[in-house]
Amino acid sequence: MFNGILLLLLVLISFYDLRYREIPIRLLAIGTGILFFFSGHNTKEQFIFGIFVFVIYVLLAVFFEGGGGDAILMSCLALLIGKQIILLMFYSHILFLLVALFARKKKQKETELPFAPFALIGYILVLI
Repeated sequence: MFNGILLLLLVLISFYDLRYREIPIRLLAIGTGILFFFSGHNTKEQFIFGIFVFVIYVLLAVFFEGGGGDAILMSCLALLIGKQIILLMFYSHILFLLVALFARKKKQKETELPFAPFALIGYILVLI
């Protein structure tokens, strides 16, 4: 049930990100809070991963003009799934890189890619 609700949350966030190019922070906060409270597997490790991932993504946002919402999204995911976030980050960034390279090759240099759909696909790959 946890995975299904998290998948639904990520689908909603991904569609919102595709349409408006921003992460719906309120929806993310409410969904994360509910999932975290009812998951029953909250550990200190998950908090550490959440903070670690947040710092990484804030640094990426500052130095590479990324989105701050992506930092919040990924840190919330780390808070919920713990060390599995490493695999999710690997999958989502590889997919993001491939699509960005393809878009660049097609001469769409100014294309801004939303990250939430890649996080969704990464999470699905983690579940498989």
